[in-house]
Amino acid sequence: MKIKIIFFLFATIFCGVGVFVLSSNILSAINVVDFDNDGLSDIEEIRIYHTNPRVADSDNDGYLDGEEVRNNYNPLQKRERIVRNLEREKEFVQNWQGFDGRLPILAEANAVVYNKRKIDLEKQFIKEFIKKHPRLPVDKEIISGVYGPNGLLQNLDFDNDGLIDNWEVKLGLSPIDKDFDNDGYLDGEEVKWGFDPKSPYPRGVEKIIKVNLKEQKLAYYFDGIKLEEFLISSGVRSLPTPRGKFKVLAKVPVKTYGGRGYNFYYPNTKWNLHFTTRSLRYFIHGAYWHSDFGRPRSHGCVNVSYKNMKRLYEWAQVGTKVEIE
Repeated sequence: MKIKIIFFLFATIFCGVGVFVLSSNILSAINVVDFDNDGLSDIEEIRIYHTNPRVADSDNDGYLDGEEVRNNYNPLQKRERIVRNLEREKEFVQNWQGFDGRLPILAEANAVVYNKRKIDLEKQFIKEFIKKHPRLPVDKEIISGVYGPNGLLQNLDFDNDGLIDNWEVKLGLSPIDKDFDNDGYLDGEEVKWGFDPKSPYPRGVEKIIKVNLKEQKLAYYFDGIKLEEFLISSGVRSLPTPRGKFKVLAKVPVKTYGGRGYNFYYPNTKWNLHFTTRSLRYFIHGAYWHSDFGRPRSHGCVNVSYKNMKRLYEWAQVGTKVEIE
């Protein structure tokens, strides 16, 4: 029933003369992420108006997309006015059930499509819906534009299960289902502790961190699926980062590097993963003292920006594999 309601919702938006514009009280109900600051949320731009969420003036007529919508102009076509159907909009909101009387955000609607437990029924609805509304972006277009490597909603965790929606889509889970396999554990908890969130049985999966010194990149994988990849700074030539296969030996929330006897001092460094001890102890850790990631400049450790290290630290476990080549 929820699936029918979801697709009835989109059909209501796209049919009739109210195809491009929704009333301001509806817009205010949608979760707002406005990358280009044009007055339209990215969800509205992708799902409703088909404008570019990274360009403030999609038709290049000198007016912001949001400004055109508010004044009943088509944000995709210069000087084209739109006739609104306020009764249709009002009826749409009043009849919508299932999400507290408001419009569903993209994560909710998209989750229905990607819930593998209803895939056959969903394919039938998708096929029928696309026939009526060929302009609606689906599947890979939505995934790449919203949850992809440069996605607009990378940090959204709609169902508050401890797993961002970007990762849920990559792992074949549902952004609105906290416990996909119904085993009593949140999806985020299972991923954190290295268990398959799609299996009701306690199946352990491999977690691995890979560092490429030549490319100065770090990527980490869950059950063979890449979750994140970003630039790092490894050791300089005189103090190289050790190559080889290791494991996370300890997680240290805060640590001081350098100090007396060294020519550097970095106190209160957050998110440290100890992976080997040789003549020195080596860590993958956050670095707040520079932003020059992409080239060697550490004393042998693997420097990671704070914005990337926090998530990696929380995901990694003692025993997580580390490969450096």
